[in-house]
Amino acid sequence: MAGRLIRPGLYRGEMVRRTFRIAVASLAMALAVSGCGVFDRAEPPYFGHIHALATNANDDSLYIASHFGVFRYDGGTPRLHSDVEYDFMSLANAGPDHFYASGHPSPDDLSQPINLGLIESTDGAQTWSAVSLAGEADFHALAVRHGTIYGFDSVSGTIMRSEDATDWEQLATLEARHIAIDPVDPNHILVTAQTGLHRSIDGGSTFAVVENAPAIAHVDWLDATTLIGIDISGTVVRSSRTAQHWDIVSDLGAVPHALTIDPAGDIYVATESTIARSADGGETFTAIHDY
Repeated sequence: MAGRLIRPGLYRGEMVRRTFRIAVASLAMALAVSGCGVFDRAEPPYFGHIHALATNANDDSLYIASHFGVFRYDGGTPRLHSDVEYDFMSLANAGPDHFYASGHPSPDDLSQPINLGLIESTDGAQTWSAVSLAGEADFHALAVRHGTIYGFDSVSGTIMRSEDATDWEQLATLEARHIAIDPVDPNHILVTAQTGLHRSIDGGSTFAVVENAPAIAHVDWLDATTLIGIDISGTVVRSSRTAQHWDIVSDLGAVPHALTIDPAGDIYVATESTIARSADGGETFTAIHDY
């Protein structure tokens, strides 16, 4: 079944949500004056929560999408990198210094809609601008490859696809956690969800559950023929690109929150309290930052 074309418009719940945010911002300002802010933070870096990880072809850094902006890790302590402290719900690299993301503005920013829709950076995740679906979509997962963007919109509960970042097509109704696009076949899409691992072989037009797959929370391609997945308990598994047979590789011992794999094959995982890296295909992981 063909999807339908979605163009930017007014989000129906915007007025109610904006009223709520005005109240929150007013409370935050009042408490700030009294010396006890609502959004007090620990010593930097304070992520709040990590929603996504991404890398950039222009450097060896790791980009961390958090409740309080995009942080950059380059071997030392992660530092706030974006010039806005949005609640970044998703982050995907689209090329050298080119990123797409989605999320919500900071509580005291009343100039933005509660759902930012798709936003874009072309300077390495430092500055961001609105692209499409502002006030409408809230992408909790994004993936970009072969010139196509796929996202899971938590507002409509659907997988969406765009060729130009402006016009969008609604696809399957599927509560996706993670989207992975085959590096070789642009029509081969994997999506993790509470209902299991799902596969599309027609560019996302239809999805089918991958039978006998483990309860994978996050999945990505290690290379053109190998998949790496992490199940909901932190077990790291590996499969060929067919995703039919999975072997246990290691165990993180913690629930995974985000996964990305860079072009060199380094695997980065975020849990509730640690960011870890593997340089041996997931056999071993080394903590690079505890938070």
